[in-house]
Amino acid sequence: AKESISELLDEVMKALREDDTLPVDLRVYAVRMVNEVRRNIDEYSAGNDFDLRTALMQLFGVMYAAESQTNKPEPWRRILTGLAKTFISALLTEGTKQIASGTAAALYQIATS
Repeated sequence: AKESISELLDEVMKALREDDTLPVDLRVYAVRMVNEVRRNIDEYSAGNDFDLRTALMQLFGVMYAAESQTNKPEPWRRILTGLAKTFISALLTEGTKQIASGTAAALYQIATS
């Protein structure tokens, strides 16, 4: 998942460099958001707890704003599609972990009752 997110962030940065129709404040905010997601992923790799869903939701909002405020929407639509797939994958992975954790806790309760 980390590789696909990193590739997606690279694609966002490429689109930001190439889209000269975006408002400057949105472009600056988008760059900050990409850097924030990268930093959070790096910290997560080092053991810091991090909610990937929150970061992806924020990035999704920025990319939606870019798509709606540009004269070149196609790259942003492509990015939004990729981001949506990544977000859904992250949710499913997290959901699976929670289900497995809940099942293990329930089995432990049954075994110790």
